[in-house]
Amino acid sequence: MFVTLWIGIFDPKTSLLTYCSQGHPPALLLRGTKVESLHTKGIALGAQSLDAVEIDQIKLKKGDLLFLYTDGILEAHNIGNELFGKKRLFEFLLEKKNETPQQIATNLLGEIGEFSRGVAQHDDIAFFLFKYNSH
Repeated sequence: MFVTLWIGIFDPKTSLLTYCSQGHPPALLLRGTKVESLHTKGIALGAQSLDAVEIDQIKLKKGDLLFLYTDGILEAHNIGNELFGKKRLFEFLLEKKNETPQQIATNLLGEIGEFSRGVAQHDDIAFFLFKYNSH
């Protein structure tokens, strides 16, 4: 048995996000016209003994959008067995980044639903959005 994780601790006083990933898809940081993957070295918890965990930090800026997700989004597939995939997800997020998190969430669920219409999915589809509007 194993579990993957991506965990972040955000300090609103300093705008600093400290994070760690262990075999989970990297969080995505949308800043301007770029998408940056936030990940650290590490494999799923339980896959081997864990002696140390690598962490990293990034300072968030006003307008940054942080997107955390499960791999079920990337692996959602259509009737032709084509995956939703990273490219489609990145393009969607960049196109919708100026919307509110609620609008992005609603539109993403609609986009995935339309893409995979009529096809049973085999994994969970879950995500979390955080838009930083301070400093």
